[in-house]
Amino acid sequence: MRGDHRDALRAVGIATLADLATASPDVLNASGIGPDARLRLQQQAAEQLRERTTGRPSRTLLDPQPGLGLLRLPPPSPGDLHLDFEGDPWFEDGAGIEYLAGLGTRLAVSPRCGRTTETPRGRWSPTSSAGWSAQRRAIRRCTSTTTRPRG
Repeated sequence: MRGDHRDALRAVGIATLADLATASPDVLNASGIGPDARLRLQQQAAEQLRERTTGRPSRTLLDPQPGLGLLRLPPPSPGDLHLDFEGDPWFEDGAGIEYLAGLGTRLAVSPRCGRTTETPRGRWSPTSSAGWSAQRRAIRRCTSTTTRPRG
């Protein structure tokens, strides 16, 4: 939630998650927050409140909207790569590392970032971050090899 939205909601008496989840349309409208943002904020608050009151995970699957979210991505092509960076606070016995690199492709990829064979039926083949995380130097080499501009 943006800070200005929080301030606007507080100004009309909405101070808690439950207040937001159950607020009337008139109260929400008085906040001055745009209609799309009001709807998203209230739906999210209702989702969180439902989980808190039932003690069970609550998820609402949204219908895909053309031109939004993942539908903004271009269609897949044979050379696509999926690059994933993740932190690992327990790397090297708790010393931590800011990024681990993971790579997925329609080609099988070795832990040394070398392409080998095409995967069956073009499925994504994620490589193992664990293979790269054995040494910081290996992570650096794999990341720089993968992200270096070609041409």
